[in-house]
Amino acid sequence: MNNEYSLKKIQNLLLNNKFYQRTEAWILLIFTSIVWGSSFMLMKKGLIAFSPEHVASMRLLIAGLVFVPFSYRIFKQLDNKTLLILLLAAVCGTGIPPFLFTYAQTVINSATAGILNTLTPLWGLLLGVLFFNYKNTIFKTLGVLIGLGGALLLIIFRTSGTLTLNYYGLLIILATILYAISSHLVKRYLQSIKPLYITACTFSFLMFPAGIYLILNFPTETFMTNPDATYSFVFIILLALVNTSLVNIFFYRLLKISDAVFAQSCTYLMPVVALGWGIADGETIGWMGIGGFVLIILGVYLILKPVKKR
Repeated sequence: MNNEYSLKKIQNLLLNNKFYQRTEAWILLIFTSIVWGSSFMLMKKGLIAFSPEHVASMRLLIAGLVFVPFSYRIFKQLDNKTLLILLLAAVCGTGIPPFLFTYAQTVINSATAGILNTLTPLWGLLLGVLFFNYKNTIFKTLGVLIGLGGALLLIIFRTSGTLTLNYYGLLIILATILYAISSHLVKRYLQSIKPLYITACTFSFLMFPAGIYLILNFPTETFMTNPDATYSFVFIILLALVNTSLVNIFFYRLLKISDAVFAQSCTYLMPVVALGWGIADGETIGWMGIGGFVLIILGVYLILKPVKKR
């Protein structure tokens, strides 16, 4: 009994130690960056055989099934207000973005999608200043403007350098806004909820509409006639189990021990991972794309300095 008490005491001391928390936060940041940075390539592989709606729906349903054993007990412990906030955070952070990304990646390559995803901290700062009492500075304002300039380069120039407005890039920008909203909701209102609980509730909410869609529109013909169906489905399973369900637990833990803007800075490493996978898969980004990438990273660098509340 004494040994058990001593072990819990040591564990609590470690968990409340600032150095330990900073180290844990950086480890979680790197891990989530690598895993999420690979998501764009996994979505691309899933789209070889399946439609955007099928890829996103199967991703959410499979991820939700993982948490079914935990869901009922967790729901009983949470009040209605908490469940409502969880539902809103789930829809914004996990429900809508998978559809926006898969639709966008029918036209945009995975490397460009990964670069545009780096806009998340930019919206995180803007929303923080407007609604969550974050302090703004001239450098952060400059970072927002530079980051938006980089995004514009990516959505108005093709890889060949020709000028054309790519509306599909706007879908990814909308997804990054929703990610930022979800992160702030979790950080502000769900700080006391365990990361596993948040993740389980999130996918329990979302698996039902995804499941209904698949029941009504199951891609039976694709599985029977498309030789790439099994290949694509394996990547969707990997996307659901690792890049969606598992990594969300670690991300919510990261939000718990850091602030929303720091957690969103995983977008520093994600485009590097996405670019690496894209190049390995034969994608080209072009000089305008590289320029947009540099501008967005510079903008994110300026806004991701320690943010203090007023």
